[in-house]
Amino acid sequence: SESDMERKEDVSPFSFSSHSNKKMWFVCENDSSHVFMQTPNHYLNGHKCQSCSNHKINKANSLGNANPNAV
Repeated sequence: SESDMERKEDVSPFSFSSHSNKKMWFVCENDSSHVFMQTPNHYLNGHKCQSCSNHKINKANSLGNANPNAV
């Protein structure tokens, strides 16, 4: 994952400590269409993309996609 500089140009990964609790934008390592806000502290402790970890609903992980006849 990389910090997403396009979202806020004046923010640099070098302006945060690795244990900072200030949120910044990240781009998912697995899917660049997944962009999320996270603190460097949480990110470095393994809390990565919410979509890929199924903590955020999207088309790929929704019940409707997994089982269209469920509803």
